[in-house]
Amino acid sequence: MTAFLLLYEKIWPVARGDWRPLLQQQAILAASRVVLAGEKAGEALLSAHRFLAPANTDILPLLAVVAQEYAKPAEPEGKERPRAPISLYRDTAADEPRGEMRSLLHPAWFEPPMALAEAVGRFKPEICFVAGSLRRAAGQLLEYGRNLRRIVYLECLSGPDDMVKDERLPPMVAADAALSQRIGGRALDLDRSGMRKWDAAFPEDVPLSLERFVAFGPAFEMTLLDDERLLRR
Repeated sequence: MTAFLLLYEKIWPVARGDWRPLLQQQAILAASRVVLAGEKAGEALLSAHRFLAPANTDILPLLAVVAQEYAKPAEPEGKERPRAPISLYRDTAADEPRGEMRSLLHPAWFEPPMALAEAVGRFKPEICFVAGSLRRAAGQLLEYGRNLRRIVYLECLSGPDDMVKDERLPPMVAADAALSQRIGGRALDLDRSGMRKWDAAFPEDVPLSLERFVAFGPAFEMTLLDDERLLRR
């Protein structure tokens, strides 16, 4: 079993027409499914990996959708409740779920939120996915990343000023860039809003497709689970 840590921060401010918040949400869905999905094809089988995510009200509904897919119902005669797919930690950057939002904290979906320091000390995550700016996550990475072997991020959510160079941090991998290189795609320029330029994406005689921009599943399989030891589990 390997523990994966998700670090999230809302992209703000957002310019009109900026797709990054939508890409960020889709990336979180894809990353959580890659980590939680078991090996049996065609069935939502929970893997042995541990997924640590913030109890942030911005993304809790997204996480609940994925957790519900992999949750196992508790048998009435069973002595123990099956393990919840996602372990939550308290996110100090956002209010904890209140009111109707607390209904999402179903014990079959989530383990009760704990402090981030407690979650890191208990599960010792080895892989971290930063769903946002590396620069803004640097403090948490340095404080809680002592066991990390790899940090995964997305170029489409980061700008030139978001990069971090610190010898104390483990290797950093851009999942979308790695996928682009693997399939032989040429590098795409970034416009001022941080989004990839549409006019540079395809030759003029090729129909436009969104798949190249949002194929996060294969990208995360390559970068979150590219270790043979992980792939065998």
